[in-house]
Amino acid sequence: YDPRNLPIEAKSGVTLGMSMTEKQGGSDVRTNSTVAAALDPSRRESGDLFALTGHKWFTSAPMSDGFFTLAYTDHGLTCFLVPRWLDGERNAGLQFLRLKEKLGDKSNASSEVEYRAAKGWLVGEEGKGIRTILEMVHHTRLDCAIGSAGGMRRALSVALNHTATRRAFGATLLEQVTKRSPLSLRVVFERDLEHLEHLEHLGTTDHGFSLSVHCCRAPLYTLLSSSFKPNPGNAHNRPVTLLE
Repeated sequence: YDPRNLPIEAKSGVTLGMSMTEKQGGSDVRTNSTVAAALDPSRRESGDLFALTGHKWFTSAPMSDGFFTLAYTDHGLTCFLVPRWLDGERNAGLQFLRLKEKLGDKSNASSEVEYRAAKGWLVGEEGKGIRTILEMVHHTRLDCAIGSAGGMRRALSVALNHTATRRAFGATLLEQVTKRSPLSLRVVFERDLEHLEHLEHLGTTDHGFSLSVHCCRAPLYTLLSSSFKPNPGNAHNRPVTLLE
């Protein structure tokens, strides 16, 4: 990671973010009002420059070197890559207004952004913006699920270590039935979560998606990773088993 605010050719690493959410729609990006116009009407292919005008209410990782942004053209909602620097100069139309005061995840900054004729490259086909950007959205959501699984694994490891060494009433906590059963269920669920990490070894992070396999699986894994909702009042509550 190279945190310097420089053109990408002068950096050792580049970070890209996503800029989709607007005030009026939230997660419903089809209600977006940001628009884009081709700088040269005769050039409207992937990689050609457009000028974007509008706002984004919530853009995470504002320190990024570029942002995949959704905006409307005459052909519908379209994906663009808006760089912080362009041709050695700051992309003056890309303006960050303020950082959000969030309830959680403070280590990942989020900002309000204005696009005032900000220049950006067309990515994919016009009118196919949602399909284009979802290829990256599935990737990042899966990464979030894997990170959460790692946090759960760490918590389980600490709990098992404590209950195996803490003695009370003549036995360790782990040996006592009333304490052992909930942890046993967590062990089963933690093992199921390892399926998420298998996708890492299949190259979804370092080598991108194989569209024929991983793009189809990613939404399923992301959905199922959030499906386990334990009921504290039910000792026999069983976890969801992730599908291979």
